[in-house]
Amino acid sequence: MCYWKMKKVIKIKKIVLTGRGILNPLGLTLSEFRDGLFLNKNAIKQIEKFNVKNGKIQVAGQLSNVDYSVIPKRLNHKIDTFIRYALIASGQAIKESSLCLTNEDLYRIGVFVGNNSGGWDISERGFNELYNKGIEYINPWQATAWFPAAPQGFISIVNKIHGYSKSFVADRASGAMALKFGVDSIKSGLNDVIICGGSEAPVTPLATICYAQTGDFYQGTHYQKGTMPFLTKERGEVLGEGSAFLVLEEKEHAIKRNASIIAEIEGVVTNFGNNIDAYTQCVERLLEQHNLEYSDIDLYIPEGCAEEKSDNIEAKFIDKKLAKQTLITVPKAAYGSLYGASTSTDIVSASIFMEEAKVSRTIGDYETIRNINILRNNTKKRIQRVLIMSRSREGSNVAILLRKN
Repeated sequence: MCYWKMKKVIKIKKIVLTGRGILNPLGLTLSEFRDGLFLNKNAIKQIEKFNVKNGKIQVAGQLSNVDYSVIPKRLNHKIDTFIRYALIASGQAIKESSLCLTNEDLYRIGVFVGNNSGGWDISERGFNELYNKGIEYINPWQATAWFPAAPQGFISIVNKIHGYSKSFVADRASGAMALKFGVDSIKSGLNDVIICGGSEAPVTPLATICYAQTGDFYQGTHYQKGTMPFLTKERGEVLGEGSAFLVLEEKEHAIKRNASIIAEIEGVVTNFGNNIDAYTQCVERLLEQHNLEYSDIDLYIPEGCAEEKSDNIEAKFIDKKLAKQTLITVPKAAYGSLYGASTSTDIVSASIFMEEAKVSRTIGDYETIRNINILRNNTKKRIQRVLIMSRSREGSNVAILLRKN
């Protein structure tokens, strides 16, 4: 009697991008954001929402004229601003993806969201209600409207989504961690589709005070050159607000429903270490997984947050490791650090560069650390593969490869 040993064939699932949605200081739709990038607009300006005369943080990337009419009135008064941003951006992403939720198994769709600090508008209002009016005046919806997992919950409720979902708080890497674990949920078979992104609305009186306590933020009033990442002199982060969401799905699922595939999430790797060695190891693990060299990277979008330690780590990496022909640009120089929404916004930017075969420059002309060669002019180039990096202030590193379909 013969016995044949059968080896189990493990099929590696490919994860593709089919939808994008964005609310950003550069634009409130994908087309407006695209125009803002290539027109090299600077959306950093003095804070206008409240009096900053005695505040430490004076400038920020801010949203204005957001149309909330797409949110039902009964829901709108129950939620914070950062949830509103998330509902609008995720709705845009679902629409672009042509994902018909009524035709899908809603237990196979997940929601993965990054947010750093919750909802500030409703919290500040609650403090005022408690201390100046009395406990009976506090909005009863505050408990469900302020916490960082609220966008995930409300996106799920509005769209009747029941799949495996998670929210992540990881400083500037919040959205990148959401992406990592969302992608893993598809690869492991928990989901077929994920709605993944982040949302932040921290440009409020109390939030700016809290963020300023880190010592990482720019406290001046000059904003004409944007956030100025990799500046030779210490400057500091500039806070931004906004939201960006992606529809990601298993490639065969996308093909089966005749979806337009924008790009592929080729891989995501994370590690921890607040130094150049850990940062480099994170990138090289990702490249090794896909048998790639540094020369295979057409475009590099660093964290580029304009905080001294982070910028120096990335500048050393660029100087020592990155191939000379790889383009470098920092879109967030025009709108600030978006924390939970940062990575999904960078992916939206990278996908636009792929579509247009053109990369927007990093706004502002100034001398950089180690004379690193960030783009000073919009540059035409066919972009096949983009390395996107995210870092937290404590040392979480996330490396993402986006490949043109």
